[in-house]
Amino acid sequence: MKGLSRIYLAGKVTGTSMKATRKRFREAKQFLLQIGFDEVINPMELVPPNTEWSEAMLVLLPYLATCNYIAILPGYMTSNGAMTEYYFARGMEDEGKLRAIIHLTYTKHTKS
Repeated sequence: MKGLSRIYLAGKVTGTSMKATRKRFREAKQFLLQIGFDEVINPMELVPPNTEWSEAMLVLLPYLATCNYIAILPGYMTSNGAMTEYYFARGMEDEGKLRAIIHLTYTKHTKS
C-alpha cells in the first residue's frame, strides 16, 4: 500500500459469544496486517467488556475518523454498532476521506 494505510475493523459484537468474537476480530486483524496494512484498529482492543453501546460508539468513531480504510466482517447488517460504523464510513467516503470499504468474507480451509 502506498503511504500509511490505517484500517478500522467493524463487525457485530453485541449479542455474540465474546470468546468467538474476539477470536474473529483477532484473526481478521492478523489477515489485514499480513496483506499489507500498516495499522489495524480493532475495537475489541479499545472498549472494555460490558460498556454501554452509546459509550462504545463515542470511543470508537473518533478512531474510525482517523482511518483511510474500513474492513467489515460478515454479519454486520444485524448490528446497530457495525451499521453505525458503516454509515459513518460511507459519509467519510463521500467526503473523499476514506479510500475504500472492504467487505471481508470467510471460507473454511481444510487440510488435504
